[in-house]
Amino acid sequence: MNLEDLRLSLAQQPNARSVLETIWGCPENIQMRAVVCLWQWWKQRNEVREGGKARDPIDLAYIIDNQ
Repeated sequence: MNLEDLRLSLAQQPNARSVLETIWGCPENIQMRAVVCLWQWWKQRNEVREGGKARDPIDLAYIIDNQ
């Protein structure tokens, strides 16, 4: 998904505010992909927690790339 550099940068942030500021500092297309990725990740986590089946990572990547 070409977000590895952003992932590494976000992993080094000390708090949620810094994470958001880092995302906001990216080009708009990267911002959108990052936000959609985080949302889908959170949504998937909740679905599995509630007894749902985990999606294949390739399916999640497709959803993220096409939103």
